[in-house]
Amino acid sequence: MASIKGIDTSTPILETTAAALYTTGYRFVCRYLVPDSYPKHLSYGEAERLTAAGLSIVSVFETSAKRARGGGKNGSADGLLALEAARAVKMPEDNAIIFAVDFQATAKDMVAIEAYLRAAKEAIAPYKVGVYGSFDVIEEMAQRAVCDCFWQTYAWSGGKKSARADIYQYQNGQTAAGISVDFNEAYNEKGLWRLPFAQDENLPTTVGAARKALTEISKTGAAHSPWADAAVEKLTKAGIISGDGNGNFGWEQCMTREAVATALYNTLEKLGLLDKLS
Repeated sequence: MASIKGIDTSTPILETTAAALYTTGYRFVCRYLVPDSYPKHLSYGEAERLTAAGLSIVSVFETSAKRARGGGKNGSADGLLALEAARAVKMPEDNAIIFAVDFQATAKDMVAIEAYLRAAKEAIAPYKVGVYGSFDVIEEMAQRAVCDCFWQTYAWSGGKKSARADIYQYQNGQTAAGISVDFNEAYNEKGLWRLPFAQDENLPTTVGAARKALTEISKTGAAHSPWADAAVEKLTKAGIISGDGNGNFGWEQCMTREAVATALYNTLEKLGLLDKLS
């Protein structure tokens, strides 16, 4: 299975942002399953918007970075909060809630981390439990058979990548669709979920709005900004920028490698240099 492109963010996703993420190739968003007193929390309305836009959700619990050092006591408390949040967003029960170990854990931390995750797992039943952390955390918790889902970060991993990782966070502090994100890729659908919408006519208004935004962006590719008029006119007329063949140019979207390759190909062809490529 090819890897699935995704992001994680502390920013709640609006309809147009969800649509823009989808059209630029992202297929899942990792969001915080925490009490609604935290501005970064995932709401039911946001879960609707993400599902409607074609994006899967990964649920992560983190109120502060080092909660796992508190062992089973913290795990039980955090698990109950995560369970309440999962029910509030109507997260399907056969999926995992991932608990963050968001610090440079050492060998002496592993007993407490295991106790934290086991207590959280008991508290969130029937949901499964997952862990976010470094290479060492992923490897150790896999050996101890604690978790059902593993999300590794490159941070504190020393360039090592666990074969156990279902999701891998490979770059922090980036931007996508106008919001601050970290880049991830998933190797299977463990931890990825959507709301089970059965009938389009029963969808809430926010879902319909997200679908409309997605349709409009997919159909038009988004209009270019006025300051680019001259460049757009010249390059399209010359055939350098050709879009996808259906009139979709995606002017305000990120360029994929395919789009870059096509633009370079068209340029070399216009200059008569294609034959000189070895």
